[in-house]
Amino acid sequence: MKDTGQLEQLIMLFGNGSQSSFANTIGIKQSTIATWLSRKNFAPERIKAALPQVDGNWLLTGEGNILLTNNDNGNNKTILSTQQNTNHGTQIIGENIENHTFNTEILKQQIASLQALLSEKERLINVLLNSQRRGQQ
Repeated sequence: MKDTGQLEQLIMLFGNGSQSSFANTIGIKQSTIATWLSRKNFAPERIKAALPQVDGNWLLTGEGNILLTNNDNGNNKTILSTQQNTNHGTQIIGENIENHTFNTEILKQQIASLQALLSEKERLINVLLNSQRRGQQ
C-alpha cells in the first residue's frame, strides 16, 4: 500500500492521534507504525485482521466509508466493534459503556460484526479477482 492517508485517519480514530495507542490497539510495535509512515507503505491485511469493522475497500483504495455499514431493516447503521484486542488482553470500548459485562446485546453486536466481516472478505476476494482478470486482458 503506497499511501498512508488511511493509516493516518485510523491512528486518529482508533488511537486518538497517538501512534503508540494505535499500535497497542492492533497488537504491533509503535516502531512499526513509524516505519509504515516514513516509508509511505503499510500492511492493510494486518490492520483489517485487528480491526474487522474497518471497510476493506476503504483501507485499500481510500474510497467510501472507514467503517463497514450494514443494511438493517432498510436503515444503514455503522457497525462498531465492542471489543479491541490489545497487548494487555481485551478492552471493551463504546461511547456510553462504563462498567462492562458480556451480555446478550454485546454478543449480538459481535455476531453482526463477524457476519459483516465475512461478507466484506467475500466482496474483497471478488474485487481482487476482477482486478486480476482485467490485468490479464
